[in-house]
Amino acid sequence: MNSNPLAAFKRPNVTSSRERVLTESEARLLLRHTLSNRNRFNDIVSLLLLTGQRKSEVSDLRWSEVDGDMLNFAASRTKNKRAHRVPVCAMAL
Repeated sequence: MNSNPLAAFKRPNVTSSRERVLTESEARLLLRHTLSNRNRFNDIVSLLLLTGQRKSEVSDLRWSEVDGDMLNFAASRTKNKRAHRVPVCAMAL
C-alpha cells in the first residue's frame, strides 16, 4: 500500500513577495535613529537603508569588498549568484 504520510496535513501557504515598503518619512526617522545610536546592529540597518542591499550582504560585508565609494560583491556572496558593484553615498561611508 503506497500512501503519502503527509496527506492528512494542510498544505502550507505559498509565500508571496512583500509589497510593504517604508515610506520616506519612516525611512528618514529610522535612519535618524540608527545614526544617532551607533552600534553594530544600527550600523547594519543604516547601510541597509542607504544601499538597498540584502541583509546578509551588508551584515557579512568585509573591508576587502569596499573600494573607495563602491561595494564589490562577488557572485558567491549574492542571492542571484551574480557579481555586482554598488555605489555608496558619503553618509554610508
